[in-house]
Amino acid sequence: ALVDDVKDPKIHRSVKPPVLSCFGDIAMAIGAGFQPYLDFSMMLLMQASNTNVNPEDEDLVDYLNILRESILEAYVGIIQGLRDGNLLQLFVQYVSPILQFLQRISEDPARDDYILSKAVGLLGDIAQTMGPVIPQLKTELNQPFAAKLINDAMASGEDSMVETATWASTVITQFIQTN
Repeated sequence: ALVDDVKDPKIHRSVKPPVLSCFGDIAMAIGAGFQPYLDFSMMLLMQASNTNVNPEDEDLVDYLNILRESILEAYVGIIQGLRDGNLLQLFVQYVSPILQFLQRISEDPARDDYILSKAVGLLGDIAQTMGPVIPQLKTELNQPFAAKLINDAMASGEDSMVETATWASTVITQFIQTN
């Protein structure tokens, strides 16, 4: 039923973001039991992550930020669920496209603080959970977009965002510096 809601063009767009974030909640709740739903869920999330809107339309920009927030929440939940189910290897193929999504977010002047905070948290989660599984991730995380996201979060002045950015920066730095 959730999938039908996301695919149905007659459903109002405001329904789609909460449905997408449910994938992460479900993955966290059932851990390894999420495996049969992983590929399809990731396909939907990746399609949604490629959504573009007219930057002149404030309503659509707001919608895009809400959509991205839900996508980021889903990715975090799926990573945590797969980690708890000892199935992180299944997520390897999705890391590069997710990093490309994070790069687009880093370049978007219309992103809001919620997106920035969740994007930085996801960067840290990827380094912490996927780093041991994907050694070449060191190169992908040592890119200007990752530094930009972290620096923007540090410069926000928002205590919780600075805390998240500090944690993510520490995790990424430790991962990159390990042999």
